[in-house]
Amino acid sequence: MSKITSLNHPELVGKKVEKFCPDGHRYIIRVNRDDDSLFLGCSHYPDCRETSEIPISMLLKLAGADQLPGMES
Repeated sequence: MSKITSLNHPELVGKKVEKFCPDGHRYIIRVNRDDDSLFLGCSHYPDCRETSEIPISMLLKLAGADQLPGMES
């Protein structure tokens, strides 16, 4: 599987996901401007600056891969 970036998966950018920041706001997929990688950022940015890596299980699901046993989000 190739690296998932905004260049090869532009449809993911801005997508809301079923994961929430510590303040209870929904995360959305954002782009790292330095290397074009994707990460989770709070939907209430700039008021909330919480970020998180995208879990491997979520990346696989977003990329259309089959769910692997034990890799549930």
